[in-house]
Amino acid sequence: IELALATKKSFLKTFKQTIRNPASRFLSGATLGTKRSLDHVKFQGMDVIYTFRRSGVGHVLAVSGLHVSVITFLFLLLFAGIGMRAKLYAPLIIFILLIFTLVTGARPSTIRAAIMNSVAVVAFAFFAYSPRKAFYIGISVASLFILIVNPLVLFAPSFLLSFGAVLSLVLITPVIMDW
Repeated sequence: IELALATKKSFLKTFKQTIRNPASRFLSGATLGTKRSLDHVKFQGMDVIYTFRRSGVGHVLAVSGLHVSVITFLFLLLFAGIGMRAKLYAPLIIFILLIFTLVTGARPSTIRAAIMNSVAVVAFAFFAYSPRKAFYIGISVASLFILIVNPLVLFAPSFLLSFGAVLSLVLITPVIMDW
């Protein structure tokens, strides 16, 4: 947790020193989940948070499973691109996801996505499953794990929507790509 907090502090400091306000505050909110960073921030006379919500893109300011998946994919490309073996980079990616989850406040959506992506990376790296099959395994194991820990979450809209959305993307994307 100390490492995660130190990492977050370092990122926030770097954002502040290298990017002008209010863009630095937006970046810290969108990447690290620091929602308070945009409180009372005005751009061209308008409240930034209100503007995002009113335009229907307020979700951009919340760290979600999409962020975790993008980070996973970027590190997969990076490590594979430099020629590192999958069995070596899988633990590194899982550690990075753990740190990211802690840095962003360990919100339920981030935890779900980190579990899902970690299982998929392990299935891909250690069991040589195709990326598509690894995602199916990731979704299945993550949902099973979360339901074992808390079976009542099955009725939570956030659980149903997040797993439903990911499963829909995995099932529908190939059909659309073929079309």
